[in-house]
Amino acid sequence: MLTTFAIFTPAGVAIGWGLLSDSNELVEIIFSCLAAGTFLYISCSEVIVEEFSIPDNRFLKLFFFLVGIAIISSLKLLEG
Repeated sequence: MLTTFAIFTPAGVAIGWGLLSDSNELVEIIFSCLAAGTFLYISCSEVIVEEFSIPDNRFLKLFFFLVGIAIISSLKLLEG
């Protein structure tokens, strides 16, 4: 699995550069959404579950989790 990841990561970067070099705005939006969705999936399925399984500072973790959601949600307001 590690070898497969090591091969496909640079290949994906090369494909992305090739597609985005002379593309329109829709292609950039699609790839940005895929990248953001990947980060959200990993954070929700791996990081947050592991953090909340540790009972220390649970309310503080919840507070900052909600603050992070509010910040990400408010980014729509910055759109010009």
